[in-house]
Amino acid sequence: MLQARIADLGLQMGARYLYCHHDGCCEHFLYVTDLRLRHRLADDSDDASFPKVTSMAKYRRRRCGVCDALSAKFVVYGDRLLDRSPSYLCQ
Repeated sequence: MLQARIADLGLQMGARYLYCHHDGCCEHFLYVTDLRLRHRLADDSDDASFPKVTSMAKYRRRRCGVCDALSAKFVVYGDRLLDRSPSYLCQ
């Protein structure tokens, strides 16, 4: 991926793309909303400053309602044994 160029990817504006890390443990959705050529007078000359992230979705991690340590994987509604509805439970 380090050698990939934007021109090699064949992106479509507004389409949703999934980026997975090499070990598959983390996934990110990417949307291309604006694309332009870098201009030597208007932009940084440092290649490390590109691509620029312009916005990120806010992600709120929910903890398990029982152990309060692990991330919740399930949402449970209306269970009489739980103290609130909805309740978030880990694996």
